[in-house]
Amino acid sequence: RQVLSVLFNYAALRGYCSENPVAEIAKAKVIDKSVEIFTPKQIKGLLGSASKEVRAYLAIGAFGGLRSAELSRLDWQDVHLKRRFIEVSAATSKTASRRLVTILPTLQRWLKPLQKLAGPIRPPNLQLQIKRATAKANLTKWPHNGLRHSYASYHLAKFQDAPALALQMGHRTTAMLFAHYREVVTPEAAEIYWQISA
Repeated sequence: RQVLSVLFNYAALRGYCSENPVAEIAKAKVIDKSVEIFTPKQIKGLLGSASKEVRAYLAIGAFGGLRSAELSRLDWQDVHLKRRFIEVSAATSKTASRRLVTILPTLQRWLKPLQKLAGPIRPPNLQLQIKRATAKANLTKWPHNGLRHSYASYHLAKFQDAPALALQMGHRTTAMLFAHYREVVTPEAAEIYWQISA
């Protein structure tokens, strides 16, 4: 619609068109879909079924909320377990701005036995590893952006701190959090999620 309006304005300036035909077109109504997330039981099953090569990737997605593209560029040198943060550099981040993601105790427990000094977090055969873990955990469907959406939903339900969560996820405002993640899960489910361990 906006593109057509620009074209009309251009045409009107040239004398090609006297009326804007786009003005009569109704605006399309966009209905937001609910975010898709994993249940605590599914995350526990997925991580328990995953090989060591892919477990860190999945754990950081589920309990650190990094985007898939950020995870794919992340190196173990960016994971500071002792200082309890993951550095998402400007080159790694989707928004091209650096941020520090807190390593919460749940993520700490999953990463500690897997820790390396350097090397990519993403295994070379990621899709195959995820497919095997998914089948072994009896998951029939992988939710769209499921790891990141799960992190955001359970984090907001447990900690009730949208500004802090926005910083962790690399959002500039809390608007998206309130639009998509508020009251997706219960506080009781969030408590279970943040207690998941091997």
